[in-house]
Amino acid sequence: MDTVTKMLACHKSQVFDLLPFNQGITDEVPAGESERMTWLKRWYTALIRPRADRFRKTLIAQYGRERGEHIECIEAFEISEYATPLDATARQRLFWFCCHDAD
Repeated sequence: MDTVTKMLACHKSQVFDLLPFNQGITDEVPAGESERMTWLKRWYTALIRPRADRFRKTLIAQYGRERGEHIECIEAFEISEYATPLDATARQRLFWFCCHDAD
């Protein structure tokens, strides 16, 4: 999450101005850079955390019950119905990270 937060922070006007304006939370965004990073990580984590629950069965199938039940934040990708079918070989090639331990 630290890496994702740093990447998001590179888009300063969008992340610290536009998105908070659209959500009506501009008064929540701190002025200091360190405080902004803490705020951004908390905001983004709250935004994506529900995805892990939505895909909990898939996480457990992929990582096993013990690990899959404890994953809190994920990125999810929708496979296009117009693309080549996502078979096991293509899944391994495109999503190699999820097929390896990355602790």
